[in-house]
Amino acid sequence: VGLFFPPQVFKTLLVQLNVLRTVCVEPERAGLYMKTGEETLSFSSEKLAPLVNGTPIVSTRFPSQADDRGGLKLFRFSDAPVSLLAADVRAHRNSRSLQTVYLDEAWQYEKGAMQEIFARTDSFGWRSRKVIASTGSDVDDETDTLWQTGERWEWHGACPSCNAIVPIEVGDHENPGGLKWPSDERTREPDGRWRI
Repeated sequence: VGLFFPPQVFKTLLVQLNVLRTVCVEPERAGLYMKTGEETLSFSSEKLAPLVNGTPIVSTRFPSQADDRGGLKLFRFSDAPVSLLAADVRAHRNSRSLQTVYLDEAWQYEKGAMQEIFARTDSFGWRSRKVIASTGSDVDDETDTLWQTGERWEWHGACPSCNAIVPIEVGDHENPGGLKWPSDERTREPDGRWRI
């Protein structure tokens, strides 16, 4: 699964929420990759650890002994260990098996790193998952190649006035936040109200 979002939206939060949902609903061995070990520690201490510790249903999944819970690079949940790993460390790309791997900004990884990380899921066969969360890619890098050769879906919504299927668009630097709909004589009354 590829998740491509503009910078500073909610890409990383979406990944964190998926990891924590999995810990509670369908426990598995998972690895969350950042480009470097420094990025991994920063992400863990600033984002993931506070979210884990602040979510009672998730934090109750830890073993009762504090020493058995891991640290900032390994969350040892009772039946779903989550490792935070660095893509630039060969040992992190080639060690134990994982059922799901989450790759953050994989377009920054060195050539071949993604395939080595993906190989860690081979022993789980069809039950394995690979999730790439990114703000984009460079032309002809591994993430771009996966995007161009893979199946792609575009989510649409129904127009509130005519029920026509339209692409979902969100705010940008000129119109922050919210969904954007076409605004013209087909969708608006002369006084500016939405047509119903």
